[in-house]
Amino acid sequence: MTNRSKLMRWMLLLLPATLCQNSCMADTIPRGYRQIASQFQIPADVLYAVALTESGQTIDKGLFRPWPWTLNVAGKPYRFITRNAACRELNRQLTQGIRSIDIGLMQINWRWNQKRLRSPCRALSPYTNIHHGAALLKAAYSVKHTWPAAVGYYHSPGQQSKQRKRAERHTQRYLRHLTKLSAL
Repeated sequence: MTNRSKLMRWMLLLLPATLCQNSCMADTIPRGYRQIASQFQIPADVLYAVALTESGQTIDKGLFRPWPWTLNVAGKPYRFITRNAACRELNRQLTQGIRSIDIGLMQINWRWNQKRLRSPCRALSPYTNIHHGAALLKAAYSVKHTWPAAVGYYHSPGQQSKQRKRAERHTQRYLRHLTKLSAL
């Protein structure tokens, strides 16, 4: 192996460490989250920590990841193996007249966002869901001016005492996920 090829090999090995010297989350945060976060000028770790908080689940080998086929119907979480199964259940719930359903990775509420989401099953599309979740989070940030406060507002924007407490509990869960991401 020539000196030049050795140098190139080392550069390729070291490049990822150089690119993520502040925090090596680039390998931890999936590219789709990073791209959408950049589009909305949201720190990627913030957006991913919100998804972990909203739909996170322990999957194969103990990994904790956001789960795209997650529904929360009137406070009860449901996780599905496939998008089709989640879509069938979502449509069944809507047919029964239930509208307060949080959908997908970012747990976007159908009642308040159905015009934005356009169709129930489209809301389960991971990129569509992250995109709309990022838009809602950025709007929350414009109201609250800090990411932790925006995350609480994203989850529970109401001003009643019960809603504010729910937002605070959610913010604390988000901060735990964000701290774990920052430690990587």
